[in-house]
Amino acid sequence: MGGCDTTCSNTCKNNSTNSSDSDEISKATGALNGYEYVDLGLSVKWARYNIGTSEPQKYGSYMEFTEGATGNKYIDVRLALLSAGLEKGDSISATSFDSATKRWGNYWRLPTKKEFEELIENCTYKVTTYKNINGAIFKSKKMGKAYFYLSLAVLILRKKNM
Repeated sequence: MGGCDTTCSNTCKNNSTNSSDSDEISKATGALNGYEYVDLGLSVKWARYNIGTSEPQKYGSYMEFTEGATGNKYIDVRLALLSAGLEKGDSISATSFDSATKRWGNYWRLPTKKEFEELIENCTYKVTTYKNINGAIFKSKKMGKAYFYLSLAVLILRKKNM
């Protein structure tokens, strides 16, 4: 998950339920730079947890897109984006603006819109509460592994299904 959700480079079913703590969330299938991931059989591997924690149901660190900017940080970042050739709506995944790469190293980055779409298309999911945290459990149609994504995913999924 790391940073929103972090990926490691290398028709959905929607049920709203409360999960017991015994619902199966897959254990790590590997680690890079000391951070665990789950291989769902997709084009990328998904971090098991957010940056700043080591548990899937924890929120972790709060990060701003403007992290590291000085002065009027929004203007500074906008100018930096333009200088880097990035326009409004472009992905910052794997760029110098990617907080996952900055914090966890070059193997890690934020997922792209296409990778979120791949996650949704290749997994069943249920909106749920896991260990008292709202989110969604994604289960890979290819590998059968399950992955918990905090409440942000619920907003993305609900918007997509409207």
